[in-house]
Amino acid sequence: MAPCTQAAGVVHHRLIQIHSGFRTAWCDLSLSVETGAEGWTAKVDRGGRALYTAQRSSLQAAKNAAVEFVLFGVAGATCWESPERIAGRLRWSEYW
Repeated sequence: MAPCTQAAGVVHHRLIQIHSGFRTAWCDLSLSVETGAEGWTAKVDRGGRALYTAQRSSLQAAKNAAVEFVLFGVAGATCWESPERIAGRLRWSEYW
């Protein structure tokens, strides 16, 4: 077997992280969740202005966090359904 001539630990190409996520609109707000190096980022904004951002370890937890913010932070907790149930009912569109 021929010996390896390349030095260990040498990176020849830049690593590219592919971001993917899901978005939806609810109560005149844009909700999105996106993958990242730290897990999932949940975002809620209105007209391009960020209202809420949170890091979560899973996709479902990020969706729930975004919906929970809208329920309690914007809508004033007037809904009798749980954030988890509402997040499951919303139509999330995947993007890359």
